[in-house]
Amino acid sequence: MMKRFLFGLCMVLLTASFASAQTVIPAGDVSGTWNAAGSPYQIQGEITVPDGQNLTIEEDVDVEFQGYYKMIVNGVLEATGTEDNMINFYATDPVTGWNGIRFFNQTTASTVHYCFFTDGNSTVGGPIDRRGGAIYCDNSAPVITRCVFWGNSASWGGAIYSWYGVINIENCSFYDNTAGDNGAVTYVGAGTQPVVKNSIFWGNTGAAQLSNTMATSYCDVQGGLAGFGNIDEDPLWVDPDNGDFHLQVGSPCVDAGDPTSPYDPDGSIADMGVFYLHHDPLAIPQNLTADLDSVTGDVTLTWDSVEGGGGAIEELIYDNGIPNKFWYYTNATMACRMSPAYPCDVLTLKIFTSGATDFNAEVYEWLGSQPGTTALLSQNTMANNDDWTEVDVSSAGLSFTSDFMVGFGWTNDYVALGTDTLDNNNRSWDFASGSWSMWNQQYLIRAIVEYPGGEIAELLPAPVIQEAPAEIPVPKEKVMIIPSHSYQIDNTDDFIEYIVYRNGYDRGHTTDTTYVDNLPGPSTFTFTVSALYDEGESFQSDPVEVTWYGVPGVENEGAADLPTEFALYTAHPNPFNPTTTISYELPALSYVELTVYDVSGREVAQLVDGWREVGSHEVTFDASDLSSGVYMYRMTAGEFTASGKMVLTK
Repeated sequence: MMKRFLFGLCMVLLTASFASAQTVIPAGDVSGTWNAAGSPYQIQGEITVPDGQNLTIEEDVDVEFQGYYKMIVNGVLEATGTEDNMINFYATDPVTGWNGIRFFNQTTASTVHYCFFTDGNSTVGGPIDRRGGAIYCDNSAPVITRCVFWGNSASWGGAIYSWYGVINIENCSFYDNTAGDNGAVTYVGAGTQPVVKNSIFWGNTGAAQLSNTMATSYCDVQGGLAGFGNIDEDPLWVDPDNGDFHLQVGSPCVDAGDPTSPYDPDGSIADMGVFYLHHDPLAIPQNLTADLDSVTGDVTLTWDSVEGGGGAIEELIYDNGIPNKFWYYTNATMACRMSPAYPCDVLTLKIFTSGATDFNAEVYEWLGSQPGTTALLSQNTMANNDDWTEVDVSSAGLSFTSDFMVGFGWTNDYVALGTDTLDNNNRSWDFASGSWSMWNQQYLIRAIVEYPGGEIAELLPAPVIQEAPAEIPVPKEKVMIIPSHSYQIDNTDDFIEYIVYRNGYDRGHTTDTTYVDNLPGPSTFTFTVSALYDEGESFQSDPVEVTWYGVPGVENEGAADLPTEFALYTAHPNPFNPTTTISYELPALSYVELTVYDVSGREVAQLVDGWREVGSHEVTFDASDLSSGVYMYRMTAGEFTASGKMVLTK
């Protein structure tokens, strides 16, 4: 396994370590606190966190294993990094690697948060030493969140192996981990009850990405995996081969996490993976009011309109705009490389042409050293004579996180591309006979792009040369310091419609700022409104409550019939065979859970799980598939909790 240049760590780590403090950790017991001031911590033997003791590893700490050693945790490990300052676990020699962290018989759960694991290599030794490239859990339940597992290997569980434990994995990213024929990237053995969500498993090698016994939901799993909310799509990481696991704009993992998880810091639905893609907050409808017709039950809702954000539009320019001559190659494409400051959407191509017939405006991927050979776009258009031809490509869905090529595709003898004599700094290329070659003259080609975050770098044209000097100036970009993680910005929000909710349920969509809803019966109802944009749905407005005391045609009657307190009633009949009815009352809109258990405490039925309106309710329990005996039922509604007992006789 070749040495990887970690994102946020990189090879700079190895150089910087000689100039900064370092701490040698010999074999033996470890505890206390490891902090950035003592980093890197160079592990020179097998280390153990003893039972009853804690080891705290703070943010921005590098843990470097200088041989094939393991960390055994019998006590508690608190390894808590941050998004910008992760904790890095790696080996000095990535070929030999290290033998992972081993959790054994923990009575208190450990926490592993914002950690970067690479070079774990659990492929030699006894059975336990060959399980879990980075983490092995035996009768333990560590909480593993916001961690990257990249380039680890094992005979079983290339990244993680769990045995008799309740392991929790959330918002983690797994890439290039390898397991043998008897394992998977993340593997669970007997007695394990893992919970995995909001995580990405892509580009790994093994019998499967995950063991099928895992309770996996809202994850991106290459090859697919059963489980609610799981997907099987390329996550569109920025640069995983160089350790950058941020999501690109357009990633299917954005806003695809468990909607009940805490929202991302920008207020959007949780993303899958370690790093969330930042959205500027979506505008929320304001000043929601409700006007009730107490006879008909019609509620007229009105609110103030809001507008979504928009990106900053910039023209990418690598020419002085003055044609020196016109040029074409038969059956060839001439192209110019564009360098956006941030991820962008391409709106318009501008090409200086001469002629009165057609040509192909083309776009190619830039592969780092030369353009790709397959056109991402080839749009035929009519050329203007000695002027800029503008081609609208906004509907083509062209989005780029780095450089791309804009080309002029020759189709006949009567249209040519404007050029000048300036050196274009390795930006001009020609495509003919299936390959690209560099060209020194500057083609007059531009692109208009839209930056999501409004942070732009001004790209200046080359200076106009009156008399050619001995050394021709090269076009330069204006110097600009790009903020850290600027590629995460994504707030191109185009308004689509409003969504009206009643008691949490979608009641209808409208582009107006008013909506009429008819109430179904006497109760108290809560309305909210959100705005839907092309980047997702905003938070809901402040709620407005409406209480209707009547039925259609009868005004202000029935208020006395509404419950004034929570209540759970005895099942009837009781004993029963095979069905019985459980009744309950709600004095307010409530989220209700009504669950049935057997005498051992095992859940056998979920009768209610969701929002219920004010009023009296009943639900039927069918025990046809259960054996005779005593069963308990328990209801929670907000802070109210009650339970009852019923007997099934067959």
